[in-house]
Amino acid sequence: MENTEIPNRIIRKIKSKAPCFSYGENFNRYPGVITEGHETGCQYKNVVIYIQNGHNNKKDFFEKLIKGISKIQSSQSRKYRLFIFGIGNSKQLQHNGKYFDLNYPNIKSQKKKIIEVFSEISQNKKCSKAIIYELFPKSQGKNFYTSRTKINKDDLLIIIGNKNEIFFNEDLKSQLKISIKKHILLIEFNNKEVNYTFYPKELNFNNLTNKNNSMTIKRYLSEGNLKRIKNDFKFLINLIDTSFGEFDFAIRDNYFNIYYKGNSLAKVEPKKNDFYKVSINAKFFDCTKADDTSFYTSKKDSNNIILSNKQLHRFFQRKHLTEFASRIKKVHNGEEIDFEQSLITDNLNKEKIIIIDRQITDTILKRKRLDLLALKQIEENKYQFLVMEVKLGNNPELKNKVASQLDGYLKHIQAKFYDYKKCYEKQFEQKRELGLIKKPAINKINIIEPVEGIILVGGYSGIAFKQINELKATYPHLKIKQFTNEI
Repeated sequence: MENTEIPNRIIRKIKSKAPCFSYGENFNRYPGVITEGHETGCQYKNVVIYIQNGHNNKKDFFEKLIKGISKIQSSQSRKYRLFIFGIGNSKQLQHNGKYFDLNYPNIKSQKKKIIEVFSEISQNKKCSKAIIYELFPKSQGKNFYTSRTKINKDDLLIIIGNKNEIFFNEDLKSQLKISIKKHILLIEFNNKEVNYTFYPKELNFNNLTNKNNSMTIKRYLSEGNLKRIKNDFKFLINLIDTSFGEFDFAIRDNYFNIYYKGNSLAKVEPKKNDFYKVSINAKFFDCTKADDTSFYTSKKDSNNIILSNKQLHRFFQRKHLTEFASRIKKVHNGEEIDFEQSLITDNLNKEKIIIIDRQITDTILKRKRLDLLALKQIEENKYQFLVMEVKLGNNPELKNKVASQLDGYLKHIQAKFYDYKKCYEKQFEQKRELGLIKKPAINKINIIEPVEGIILVGGYSGIAFKQINELKATYPHLKIKQFTNEI
């Protein structure tokens, strides 16, 4: 394993953030350390370590970690305590009731005992998802926990585990204040490397808080349906690819929608025995060339058309899709949908911004829908959510309403971040596998916090100008971008 020592730059950074204290002669110090009068020092009061189950064989890493802690706490000889807790599948922090009273001279002499506790606490049973439900063990009888019940702002918290496998329970968000987060050292094992992050900008939260542990949002296919759709709809994906954004393939909860210029053209649901159920608005389907029994197995109405996998190509042939599209054009849902569609088509296959979904809702939002959800590249495979609200410059909602709406969506996604993260990391992988995303040419992404938002304003610059200025003054944290037709 490479880079197992805490880098000196990280040690310097951690030491620079250590809380300062004042003490008098021999105050909270070991015998033999003489001070004159009152002095000031900077040092962490306690070092608290969470280690994921399954890492009990990393003796070399433990030795170097102890060495790093010794360097961090070396500026003073004040006593501090070292607590080691295990994290895994249980809802309590795992411990053996022991802690270490340490200072700079004596940590080396206790190294062997500390390594033994690391091995004992970490265990050899692997856990692919370790959830932290409490920051410190609750009081249990007459032991050191009775006088110590929480993480303090003067503590250094070290979290150790595999990359993307450590999560805090959502209930801890209110307890993880900045005063605690700025003293967190995150140590992640990533293949053969060890990554060190002090004061991490994002922490993973486990947001599955529904009673039945269901996801707030689930817009991806089961593995079986992904395989079926990949085999059965190659022709349709090629057709959508060559439409340059006019037709769109949107993955939903184990089904998909076909859009034409922002309007839902068809809903396609996999059924048993290689059959599919297709739902199309009667205005777009009835009395078209596709409305013929030779193209499907059965039809109750336009919202319940049953096709076998062998009938798919003939039913969704280009001629039929073009006819459905011409019906949609006659209905025409307005300029705002056209503007939204142009944003999607003009940003296809870009690495920096991926418009991953449209018309987004979930089990909590219900009838409320986000216009567009994008992924903004931060670095390489790391992306952030970018919520896009689309409005024309002459829309009367382009005042406080759209801003408060967007603000509400941002808070909602942030509160349910893990659900959204899991959903859209999975959707990205599936779109890559289906050939719906060409760029970036990577198969997995890591979506990180925080969530950002932007209001996209199209045209009517004269009308929009005053309203945009009001929005900027009232909601300075929201981004607003205006598109004009100026020549």
